[in-house]
Amino acid sequence: MSAGPASTVSALDLVTAAGLRLPAVLGALGSDPSGLDDAEAGRRLGQVGPNVLAERRVTAAGVLGRQLRNPLLILLLGAAVVSGATGDPADAVIIAFIVALSVGLGFVNELRSERAAAAQHAGSPPGGRRVARR
Repeated sequence: MSAGPASTVSALDLVTAAGLRLPAVLGALGSDPSGLDDAEAGRRLGQVGPNVLAERRVTAAGVLGRQLRNPLLILLLGAAVVSGATGDPADAVIIAFIVALSVGLGFVNELRSERAAAAQHAGSPPGGRRVARR
């Protein structure tokens, strides 16, 4: 059941908690092995909100924007412009093609991984616990 009010609960960071035994961690969090009772859980829910990660929207424009903000990419595009302006259009086209290929591949890979992570997050229950189904 629950321990006293949350005013007796101290802040507990991960490094400190890792060095403590379970009873000490539970005591610092104002809990015990059986968890919080409904009233205390409701009070904490009202005080700090649900224990869930913020949902993050994945958009193609956002992924492309992150790809285009790469400083090395900007430098290479500048080199392509300089090559074109100094009378070497073949080098400019080659550099621009390599940059476009790099951005395209990076965009596809990042978009796929972001969507996979979002799908995995959406499919996991709050608190990270999976319920075995029979």
